Amino acid sequence: MKLEEITTQSDWEKTVGASGSAEFLQSWHWGEFQASTGKKVVQLGIYIESDALVSVFQGFVHQLGFGFKYLYIPRADISDDVFSLLKEYAKKNAYIFIRVEPVLKNDFMAKFQKTKNRQPKNTLILNLQKDESALLDEMHQKTRYNIRLAEKKGVEIREGKDANVFWELNSQTTARDTFKSHNKSYYEKMLQSTMCHQLTAYYENKPIACNLYISFNGVCTYLHGASANEYRNVMAPYLLQWTGIQFAKKFGC
Repeated sequence: MKLEEITTQSDWEKTVGASGSAEFLQSWHWGEFQASTGKKVVQLGIYIESDALVSVFQGFVHQLGFGFKYLYIPRADISDDVFSLLKEYAKKNAYIFIRVEPVLKNDFMAKFQKTKNRQPKNTLILNLQKDESALLDEMHQKTRYNIRLAEKKGVEIREGKDANVFWELNSQTTARDTFKSHNKSYYEKMLQSTMCHQLTAYYENKPIACNLYISFNGVCTYLHGASANEYRNVMAPYLLQWTGIQFAKKFGC
């Protein structure tokens, strides 16, 4: 068994697709997007003795200043024997440590130092194989009411990429809820990716809520959302999320 860097997209996607459970953070397109923002991306493969590529994972290099750097590998499951190879790779390339956020609990990693997650520690998974009436029936009564209220008020959901619209709403949201955000260029480049989709809620022809979704490997992930300070009484985010569910179903997620 050996570990080597991968430079061919077709080899990467073939191996990721065969795994069936890979998440968008481990996709080639996500690596390309991160590279476009200035992040160094490391794409690694595990080969067995016959030189068959059996697994892949990608990491992102983070600079700490004074020449120090570490390798961050999000949402990837790495076994004990693979981690041994990865440690040798890290030493050879002068990383001071490796930070891994696995999808599944891994007993051998319990011996390492734990840190706060960069990615959400918990997420909700909605089964989209159910029909729309069943999905609505499983929602809270107040949720269904707010979806209908937004429709009655004339909220309209439109698909289409517009970084300026998202950024304006995002600026209002971060100021209102006091949390940090990526810069505008980050979202502009994200929206250039074919795996990124944008849905925007309009009221009286004015954008008042916006969501960004990532579609990969049969899963649609709600990644970023923003809303305006005004017209909150028309419940646009509820209709926006419901439309996002319908959108994902339409594409077979």
